[in-house]
Amino acid sequence: MTSHEVINSLASYGVTESYDLPEGVYEREILPIAPLLHGVKEAFADPDTGMAPAIMEIDPKQIDDYYSVCESRIASLMGMEQPDSPAAQRKAVEMYRNTKKPFEVYPGMTSVVMDYQNIMGFLVLPSIFWWQTVCSSGNAPVHPFR
Repeated sequence: MTSHEVINSLASYGVTESYDLPEGVYEREILPIAPLLHGVKEAFADPDTGMAPAIMEIDPKQIDDYYSVCESRIASLMGMEQPDSPAAQRKAVEMYRNTKKPFEVYPGMTSVVMDYQNIMGFLVLPSIFWWQTVCSSGNAPVHPFR
């Protein structure tokens, strides 16, 4: 589901905020992409105050220009956070321009964590499947947790 679809989903239920949706709709339709929506709202935040708008206040046509809006947001954010350092402001914008787009962000996760999860998947899942196979064959040894 894209942010366009979220806006259309909210509009189809006649609401402007996700907490006004009928029970279960938010979990089914919006929660899976909540980090994306947060990023969209943050990108369209007011450049003077930093306040993010409600998703319904963002014109879906503007979202098509997301990456250039992000560049403007970085410039305004750095202006607020580093008002005495034009060099830091320029560097932040320069770093953003040099970032390959589109990019993927996994909130709260680094590549190290994702590697660890993959390794654990390769180590733990086969042992679980092995244990289930042994137990279902009737040849199970003494249960290790009893």
